[in-house]
Amino acid sequence: MPFIVACTILVMGIFMVDNLRLYRIFYVALSLLLLTLIYNTFIIYTADFEFSPWHNSGKVAYLVVVIEVLWLLAINAIMALLSRKITISPDQLALPFIAAVILGIYLIFYTNPPMWLCIGGAAASVIMFFSSLTLFFINYFKNLKEK
Repeated sequence: MPFIVACTILVMGIFMVDNLRLYRIFYVALSLLLLTLIYNTFIIYTADFEFSPWHNSGKVAYLVVVIEVLWLLAINAIMALLSRKITISPDQLALPFIAAVILGIYLIFYTNPPMWLCIGGAAASVIMFFSSLTLFFINYFKNLKEK
């Protein structure tokens, strides 16, 4: 709970100051957090493969899925607020929500997710990772040119 309060105060402080450099640093930090969470999505989807080194036979990943979906939705809300201050493409604004939906589909099949869902989710995670990375660099350099 204190961590959530501290993060909320930090976000409020960042938006109270009108500094373009601070907004860019915050945008980079949010994008790195988004990439990390999308990578975790890939790990969760591939944890059901028996040949993966991080095979999860106890289904502990479901708790991580719930927490990660909440983090992705929080990133989506913060990026929407940040898009008022700097230019962020609508594609990149939608990525955290799309990642949360793709990860939320995993919760539907609680006991035994089918193999096609695991392969599709892992492939979607890889595609989202690289598209998020590409959109980040496009937006970052676009914001640098606006200076």
